[in-house]
Amino acid sequence: MGRESLDILNSTIGALLGSLINGKITDLIGRGGAMWLADFFFIFGWLAIAFSQAYTEVFMRQSEDRFFSLFQLKYAYSVTVGIGLMTLQEFVGEAAILSYMSSIFEAASFSSTLGSISAAIIQIPAVALSVILIDNCGRIPLLMVSSIGMCLSLLLVGLSFYFQDNGYSDEITPTLVYIGILGFTATYPIGMAGLPTVIMSEIFPTNVKGSAGSLLVFTNATCGLIILYSFNVMMEWSSAGVCGLTIIFVA
Repeated sequence: MGRESLDILNSTIGALLGSLINGKITDLIGRGGAMWLADFFFIFGWLAIAFSQAYTEVFMRQSEDRFFSLFQLKYAYSVTVGIGLMTLQEFVGEAAILSYMSSIFEAASFSSTLGSISAAIIQIPAVALSVILIDNCGRIPLLMVSSIGMCLSLLLVGLSFYFQDNGYSDEITPTLVYIGILGFTATYPIGMAGLPTVIMSEIFPTNVKGSAGSLLVFTNATCGLIILYSFNVMMEWSSAGVCGLTIIFVA
């Protein structure tokens, strides 16, 4: 629908609404009062139109200024922390592991149904524990526990597939993969799932909070897209290594 069609539609709807109440208004305040009331709305509407362009230009200029002000030296630490956490939140591979969880279990000769159901169930107490501990233990300790837990869990998964590829012990691989995936899905919600977003809202002052939020959410979404499309490459490199990098960054 074009702009002109929308304008006509809005005018028609306004006329319909006005026709429903104009008679009642005339009975209440008289013809003169109704004319004065209509004049008031006319004047208010034209003033709104007159000042809307100046306001829009000022708003756009202020929004642009606030976005570029993020790159001042005084915000460098906050931007670094925010981008780092939002990037690592995706690069630890949680979205890809959840998406390819069935394939991982099948590659380890473990029941994908049992593994997926167990991973979903174990996240419930993990999220509840995170809510309880966030104010008692603090953000940084929870991030450290979460990062270390994910790192060890993915090392265990990698080690189990190493055993399988080299024929050391095929029997132990399904169990190790199962434990590793459950450990990862349990420790991710404790810290890395939600705390980067919480910290993001706390480290920026009010004047740049909106622009910073847009930048960091865009960064997070972009990293998530990269991970989903490069999952195999990341797994062949070292997703546990990314979790190790997260430990260092948080520290």
